[in-house]
Amino acid sequence: MKALIYLLSIFSLMFFSCGKSEFGFDILYSNSFETTQDTTGIGGYCFLDLVKDAPPSGGNQSLSVSCGCYAPLANFKIGPFSSNNNVKLSFWGKGKDIGGSVSMNIESDYINLNIPGNNTSWRYYSSDEILHCPAGKEISITLSAGGKASGQITVDMLKVEKVD
Repeated sequence: MKALIYLLSIFSLMFFSCGKSEFGFDILYSNSFETTQDTTGIGGYCFLDLVKDAPPSGGNQSLSVSCGCYAPLANFKIGPFSSNNNVKLSFWGKGKDIGGSVSMNIESDYINLNIPGNNTSWRYYSSDEILHCPAGKEISITLSAGGKASGQITVDMLKVEKVD
């Protein structure tokens, strides 16, 4: 009997917690940047570093992105997905120097959330806009910092969520 209760408890935890955000959206991508494996697939020309600094409920580390003037971005792709999805972007972030941004692109549509350089405390960012991702298409995420001068952003708990 104890084994049955234990198995039912495990099953209910899996059923009610997998793939949903705190707002009930399906999570298509989520990263809290706790290990170097969490940066696999991120390309570009920026210096990426895991730092022991995280927002509330964010684990122990976050991703610091530092860029200069030449191609100030780091990017990666998720998908393609087998069905049509309406998606939004959210994360925690802070900036330094001239700061930067996090953007999500699907074909020619994009969402860009700026992180000011004077924003040195953790702040939650969430897109008001929703993008449509057709079946078979990829979503590109770009982390930019700097440009005409050096800049740095630190991000954590990066999510792409499916919205109904």
